[in-house]
Amino acid sequence: MPIAWKALPVSRMLESLEQALDELAPRFSELKAQVEEARQAPNLPQYLTQRLDWLGEELRLAIPRLKSRILSARNAIPEEALRAELHREQNQPALEF
Repeated sequence: MPIAWKALPVSRMLESLEQALDELAPRFSELKAQVEEARQAPNLPQYLTQRLDWLGEELRLAIPRLKSRILSARNAIPEEALRAELHREQNQPALEF
């Protein structure tokens, strides 16, 4: 039974999201380095270093977690539907004006 929604636009959106995350990854690394720099300030109380450690860890894990969610969504798209939509798209005649 065919699905009622279009798989190809969703797949392309997920691909776009993944590319955006790849572009953001260097900035997250910079932010993590800034957190680490702040953590090295002399005489910081432990309650603050703990919070900075948590922040650094969240920055380190954010992109991999989001990519994992994207992969999960991508894997949920029925391959047959995606292949069929790609096939239809490739075999459509060009519009003439």
